Amino acid sequence: MACLILLPSLGKPATVTLKVQAFNKSQTEKQTASVRSTLPGGVTPDTVISLGGLDLSYDVSTKTYYVHKQVDIDPGQTRTFEVVLNDVWNIPESTLTELGTHAKALADATKDTGSDTGQKMGTVVAESLKATAERQRAYAVGAVKAVDHIRAYESNTKAIEQVRKDIGVLENLVIAAGKDPGTILGSPLIPPPIDTGDGSHTDQVMTIRIKVTNPSLTEKKTIPLRQDLPTEVGPTDIVDAGGLQIGFDAALGVTYVYAEAVELPAQQSREYEVRIRNPWAGADEHADKLKARITTLAEIGKKTEAYGSITNDIGTIASELSAVSTNKPPAALNEEYVAFARRRADRLRQIEGRIMRIEELFHASQKLAPSFTAPILDVKPPTRETTWRIIWIILIFLAVFSLLFFLRWFGRSKSETLDRGGAGPAQPTSPPDSGSPGQGPAAP
Repeated sequence: MACLILLPSLGKPATVTLKVQAFNKSQTEKQTASVRSTLPGGVTPDTVISLGGLDLSYDVSTKTYYVHKQVDIDPGQTRTFEVVLNDVWNIPESTLTELGTHAKALADATKDTGSDTGQKMGTVVAESLKATAERQRAYAVGAVKAVDHIRAYESNTKAIEQVRKDIGVLENLVIAAGKDPGTILGSPLIPPPIDTGDGSHTDQVMTIRIKVTNPSLTEKKTIPLRQDLPTEVGPTDIVDAGGLQIGFDAALGVTYVYAEAVELPAQQSREYEVRIRNPWAGADEHADKLKARITTLAEIGKKTEAYGSITNDIGTIASELSAVSTNKPPAALNEEYVAFARRRADRLRQIEGRIMRIEELFHASQKLAPSFTAPILDVKPPTRETTWRIIWIILIFLAVFSLLFFLRWFGRSKSETLDRGGAGPAQPTSPPDSGSPGQGPAAP
């Protein structure tokens, strides 16, 4: 059996140590245990300092990394493996300081706009950053358990996301006032959509190889097989199941391929090839669209030389986008490929968010005044005499229209009155009866 213990690394505030324990309950027999432990969210291969003798793999279903290994354990013994990770669950103090300084400068730049919105927003941002810094110090590595440290980080991350949106509002106010907001640190009010693979499918087909092995040294065995596919792959994306059956787990939301029984001789293996449409093939097209948008922004930025900081940000984003585009995934479709494709999709989404932020800023500038080349700026306002002529023409038109409406209403009302009266006979007709004319009713 195995268990995971999260421990802070005292004296090493930049690292977190995870202890994975495997133990043998039997007091008489040596056992082989399968050690497997899921690592916290946010862990990547670059995060790992030491695996403590374990292996690192990626789980395509849970989108997390895990450590694993087959280990031999003596009777009644416990084996401990220490996994040391960089502390990625910490917002750098420099980031908090940068956001605070930027927000204060933006709020100060809105003082002469005649509105206190910027001042109020600046106060909200300052208070939120102060609360985040205090919470982070209270839940620092070494002061609390590592699991509590990670939970506090998740709360701090949500707080910073809101801070960046508020800073985005401040940046809009500043640029709408015709001022340079400086480095763009705000986020768009509406974030870009998360890429789930829907709508990005192409005709590109890739092969997943699934291997099943009989571990027995002497016996033939019948082994059930189930292989979960990445969540981006749906049942209709499977071109060829390679002899396996296709299923869908509604509880987990994953498509899988399976075989109820695979007969294998001792120490023998069988490999299945499942061909699927590549759900991440649209990443290159997505990157090309982002390149077109950033190119358009660069052209607009040349016309707004007053905002040099925005032009610099556009150049930085273009460079980062180029780096993402040139970084190609592994050749084989495996766990490493899926992890790479998802990280690339997340990176493209972050870049798209920054592009949307700059697009919002240019819209904010356009709300203040028309384009610099707009012909309407060359049109002279009408004179006082012309203005009064226009007013009198409108009044005369309304008077004529009202008179025509009244005459039509009056004529229609008179006609309806005549129709209700009708021509009819001068004297009413007596009701028929069964008696003689001029006499009363006949006697029964």
